[in-house]
Amino acid sequence: MNTLKNDVLYGVRMLRKSPAFTIVAVLTLALGIGANTTIFSLVNWLILRPMPVVHPEQISVLAYQQRHGNTQNQFSVPDYRVIRRQTASVFSDLAGYQIGIDGFSTGGRADRLMTYYVTGNFFRMLGMQPAAGRLFLPEEGENVDSDPVIVLGYPYWQKRFGGQLDIVGKKVSLDGKPFTVIGVAQKDFYGPYPILEAQAYLPLGMNTIEGTPRDFMENRGLRQVVLMGRLRDGVTLQQATASLGVVGQHLAADFPEFDKDIEIRAYSETRSRPQPDADNSVAIISGLFLGLAAMVLLLACMNVANILLVRATIREREVAICAALGASRSRLVRQLLSESILLALLGGFAGLVLGFGGSSLLG
Repeated sequence: MNTLKNDVLYGVRMLRKSPAFTIVAVLTLALGIGANTTIFSLVNWLILRPMPVVHPEQISVLAYQQRHGNTQNQFSVPDYRVIRRQTASVFSDLAGYQIGIDGFSTGGRADRLMTYYVTGNFFRMLGMQPAAGRLFLPEEGENVDSDPVIVLGYPYWQKRFGGQLDIVGKKVSLDGKPFTVIGVAQKDFYGPYPILEAQAYLPLGMNTIEGTPRDFMENRGLRQVVLMGRLRDGVTLQQATASLGVVGQHLAADFPEFDKDIEIRAYSETRSRPQPDADNSVAIISGLFLGLAAMVLLLACMNVANILLVRATIREREVAICAALGASRSRLVRQLLSESILLALLGGFAGLVLGFGGSSLLG
């Protein structure tokens, strides 16, 4: 034990004796480890981490192609109602949302919020429970301008109101219109779109405060609602897509001026970020980034190894003297190994600090 302690202390002295070498080696390792941590955190945040809801593997996102065009994931409200009604055998529930930006004010302070206008069954479909108050009822949001209520996102509630429960039931102003706060969303839920954190939720029927035409509930040409569904137990994405294909044919036949040649598909929620893509290009690009990050770490390790080899040639005289004084080969190897481990620990710690900082900036 004393021998190990002496090796470590000697290694510390040698690293302090060569500060330039130590700083360069530690920074090289830190940049390689930090870059890998940050890139993996980004990929995990974008496409790997499941939504914090009940059975997230059952959540899927709908999208369509029309006339062999690009994949789109925004539907009209009338189409949403038809799809929901005709796919009840494969989806236990189907909900929709639309993203907005609104002015929120209360107590003399105004903020610009990232808002999500959702159907009344949105939270029920996800299986979420409120952190305070209540969430929307299934019938809320079904009619235009009939439900002036708001659910706050948990992070915004903590930041703006310090987690005070008395905000529930209070009147606030949104784009100059009075609303009542009825609850706070689940603690670990940041919204259905990973890049844009939801600060507040409103019923879908209230999005006319942003200037949406009042006939959007009946206008098939106005496509602005993203659809998410929960698959029934035992139902696969392929089965859901087959059922959606039949619905698409019915829509094309009944409303050819809007839905001609429409083909609707279901995609896994984690493979629909930032939006569904049949070619899965986001996952491919993410894999390339991870490969690039691994190469950066490999190059960093190779550079440190080369620096250590150069330093070893400089220390040949020192090693020869130690051997002449009776140091065994195993003792010399253990001493050099102790220095390398100390260097790796310093580089790893610095890399974790950089990676944590980069991950924090990403949210």
